[in-house]
Amino acid sequence: MEKQPNIILLVMDSVRVTNLSCYGYERPTTPNIDALARQGTLYEQAISVGCWTLPVHASLFTGLYPLSHGVTVSKDALPEGFPTLGRRLREVGYQTACFSNNAYISSATGLDQGFDTVEDVWRVTHPRGTERTQMSKRIKRLEQRGAWTKPLVALLRRGMRVRSFLKHRRSQKDSGARLTNEKIQSWLRESRRPDAPFFLFVNYMECHERYSPPHPYDRRFMPARFSPWRVAQVSPNKNEILAGSRKRRTDDLEIMRALYDGALSYLDEKIAELVRSLETLGMLEDTVVIVTSDHGDSLGEHDHLGHRMALYEQLVHVPLVIR
Repeated sequence: MEKQPNIILLVMDSVRVTNLSCYGYERPTTPNIDALARQGTLYEQAISVGCWTLPVHASLFTGLYPLSHGVTVSKDALPEGFPTLGRRLREVGYQTACFSNNAYISSATGLDQGFDTVEDVWRVTHPRGTERTQMSKRIKRLEQRGAWTKPLVALLRRGMRVRSFLKHRRSQKDSGARLTNEKIQSWLRESRRPDAPFFLFVNYMECHERYSPPHPYDRRFMPARFSPWRVAQVSPNKNEILAGSRKRRTDDLEIMRALYDGALSYLDEKIAELVRSLETLGMLEDTVVIVTSDHGDSLGEHDHLGHRMALYEQLVHVPLVIR
């Protein structure tokens, strides 16, 4: 009987196909994924079944469209005992493990079914940025109480920008890829069964909004005219960006694209790091590596930012490379 290969499925959350250099993008964002594509197969027309994480991952794990598996809104969960990719592979002898930076891939949604090991990396990394969102909502509620709140609202918003600037300047952390790789490497060395092939599922959140790649990737594609202070001025409110003056909006979108590309470039390097680990451990030639995305992101096209709420090309056309 032919030996079954190991399988690693890497999902780059929110990565759109147009920003990878192996798909013709003008910036050299993904030299390492480009190399994997040259060694394997690059698929040009991989189309996602949706525009946000939960239903797409449920489809990825079940092979069903969202209307068939029924996991379509945030409160939904995959029923217990549902046939999944992890469960099927485990039934035929695979050791299975999930490393998730996204809370939607967890026991809360039933998407942990079929995995022997589940590493909820998101419990450490996902809180990143939630405080700012909550503060923005509080400021908005305060502003709605009347004109007398304007001076205080202006002061609070300025404080948020200063905090964002300071955080931007000292940013040395990432959105979980470093910790995820450390956990995967530890699992490969200490928990992997030598008598069984393995299936690893990994969700990386580096390219999920808000885009905040660690230094120096935050400046890798940033036009020199945009100082760190100007970068920190980009509003966390999508509507404010889209409603800005033509000059302000154009600059904000250019900054966002540069940060997005920087995050993608950083993630490309972390994927290369993982591949090198497989090679060092003598596992690479026995392993199928799949690199894809759950959905893309809009960066101003069609007057839209982020994902959900639309099914434009930028949101559903995703990369797919198999080595």
